[in-house]
Amino acid sequence: MKNSSTLKARTNRYNHKEETPQALTPEKGRVTNNRKQSQGNQKDWPCVFVVLLAITCFLAFFSRQRHQHIPPTPTATLRSNVHRIEPLPQVVQNVAVDQAKEVPKVDITDLEASAENDDEENEVVEKEEEVDYHEKSETDSSLENVIKQFHEDLGSRYGSSNLQWLDKAAEPFGSLEITAQRMVSKKAKGEPFVIAFAGYSVTVGRGNYFNQSFPFVLQDLLKPVFDKMGLEMIVRNAAIGGIPSFPYGFCLPHFLGMDADVISWDYGLNEGKAPHILESYIRLSQQNLPNRPMLIVLDNNAQRKKLLEEYAAPDDAKHQVLLDGLVLRRGTDILPKSLIEAEEAPPGFMKWDEFGAPNGCPGRSSWHPKQQEHSFLGHVLAKYFVKVVERASELMQETPLKEYVLPTLSHLPPPQSPLAENSLEVSQLLYGHENQED
Repeated sequence: MKNSSTLKARTNRYNHKEETPQALTPEKGRVTNNRKQSQGNQKDWPCVFVVLLAITCFLAFFSRQRHQHIPPTPTATLRSNVHRIEPLPQVVQNVAVDQAKEVPKVDITDLEASAENDDEENEVVEKEEEVDYHEKSETDSSLENVIKQFHEDLGSRYGSSNLQWLDKAAEPFGSLEITAQRMVSKKAKGEPFVIAFAGYSVTVGRGNYFNQSFPFVLQDLLKPVFDKMGLEMIVRNAAIGGIPSFPYGFCLPHFLGMDADVISWDYGLNEGKAPHILESYIRLSQQNLPNRPMLIVLDNNAQRKKLLEEYAAPDDAKHQVLLDGLVLRRGTDILPKSLIEAEEAPPGFMKWDEFGAPNGCPGRSSWHPKQQEHSFLGHVLAKYFVKVVERASELMQETPLKEYVLPTLSHLPPPQSPLAENSLEVSQLLYGHENQED
């Protein structure tokens, strides 16, 4: 038994020496603890082995993929703004090496030549930005195309032989040159060109939708032209049904705006044949609105047209009040019935007696223009203003953009249509106070 115990002890000491050499320490008290720690470390070896195996596999895979990658080709791409050569993205992985040999190569000299061509093109663009107004720019060319398209559409809508009626519906007075200068001045200042309409229910568009009234027909027709010209356009329809021009004319800055370049008058339907209310409107508008706006008069009265001529071209130039204007005549006043009642009339004259709004809507009275007549009036005005745009474009080519200064209105002439039955105070309210120096 003693020998057996001694042999067992020797065996334990042998086994202990093989497993944990760290246990052979003079500190006897730590032999038992080190043996337990050794047994715990043995359990961690499989995890360490798995991690090392995973790392080895990953490195082997990465090395293999690296050798199979195709090196970047000398093909390059140029960027338009910065002339810097950058390699194309690498070919997708797992492409065979023999396929890579078939990739075409670009001579670097071709790339340099392309870069030089880009430099020359950029220099040309910089020179085009400095083009003098005497030379036609791309904008001018596109403006001509838009105007050409406008006239083609006009002929298709009304027929080439009937365009004479559109000319008869517009009777200009004053100077078209002044109107063109107004446009150039607004573009030079970076401000919009404003057309503000005043009037009765005719201009409102009663019986039709509001956007079918002729001011907005004009807006839709002119917008592409003004866009190509580089000039913003604003159209306002401030007409109010049943409100006469007096006392409406006293509030023009509020109704039409202080920035109006063109205004209108449409009150002949309810104001009889006398010209005195129109005369008051002219004097108030040219005094109170700073731009001395162009005046469009929707009317067919002979006395009022004569009054406009006297204010636009007086015998004494210092008494000129109206610089530019237009008399607009309704289609029913000038168009032959055979044209608007024909069964096979051009599209612009078809359904002449139909309102744009459905039955039951207010304003469907016989004296109100229908949808096609509003369209006719809008096209008449657009045709005239396109002519003005053409002249404004010529002015911008002749000289650089500049602001034209309109003649100042120092004083008004004596009224042409005084009302004897009114007191002096009422006459002064309508026409202003008499200048004692005149």
